[in-house]
Amino acid sequence: GDGAFTFVSIALLRHEKRLDLLIKAFNKLSKHIPNVVLTIIGDGPEKNKLKLLSHKLQINNRVNFIGYQRKTAVADILRDHDALVLSSDVETFGVVLVEAMSAGLPVIATKCGGPESIVLPETGILVESNNKNKLYTAMKYMIEKYDDYDPKKIREIALKTYGDKSYASNIKSAITSIISAKD
Repeated sequence: GDGAFTFVSIALLRHEKRLDLLIKAFNKLSKHIPNVVLTIIGDGPEKNKLKLLSHKLQINNRVNFIGYQRKTAVADILRDHDALVLSSDVETFGVVLVEAMSAGLPVIATKCGGPESIVLPETGILVESNNKNKLYTAMKYMIEKYDDYDPKKIREIALKTYGDKSYASNIKSAITSIISAKD
């Protein structure tokens, strides 16, 4: 609540999640918009490398690595943030997008297989994957147009599309299409 705009990312800290790109895009953003914060939830083999990168870029005071968190804690953490970013190279579904939207957060996601079917104009922004500048532009746009996103509407869409039963069947159909694509 100190007027800072807070982004959150939830991912295994592995190369294909491209958190290095996210940190670089965030670095560019912080040069234009000084009071931005990025929280990274998750653990993995790239953790030290990513921490080192944020030190090297001198943004370690605004990039918070908070490690793996239980599902129940994640819901609370999401509510304390303004928007979620998914920067992945490959993502089959993107459960974190649905979780964030259910908490009323708009999302930014890369076009990497899963998010395309989840992110709508009312719920967020889709960007090309592997593109630091597109990610930066989307994050900047999200801050500037934040009032255009209605948390109530985002939640409604998430719950209508993925709430209880339909959420399960959507995952089921996503899995089925993945399996049939592999045959």
